[in-house]
Amino acid sequence: MDRDGVINKERKDYVKCLQELVIYDEALDGLRFLREEGHRVIVLTNSPIGRGIITEETLKEIHKTIFKAVEDAMGRIERFYFCPYRAENNCSCRKAKISMFLAAKEDFNIDLEKTFYGGR
Repeated sequence: MDRDGVINKERKDYVKCLQELVIYDEALDGLRFLREEGHRVIVLTNSPIGRGIITEETLKEIHKTIFKAVEDAMGRIERFYFCPYRAENNCSCRKAKISMFLAAKEDFNIDLEKTFYGGR
């Protein structure tokens, strides 16, 4: 699934620090439900690292905070994948291109034909 606008509130200027992170209660409930139903959740997201707005270290801290909040709500996120590049770089890992999906497929032995992607 996507992160911004799905798990946490999306900001036009990006979530740049923990103080700007607002996790939706409904997302925590939904992630708990998905775990209870036996589904695995993997997050694929673009990031503003390439714009110089955030560092990879800060992004990882944001993801760690989301991971813990989801775990505390009895949900589970298997892993976060992110694209660090700007859209102008036209890289293959920028969502909604395929590289992050293929990495998750490889890492978790996922059948993409039977996988649902929820996002913006």
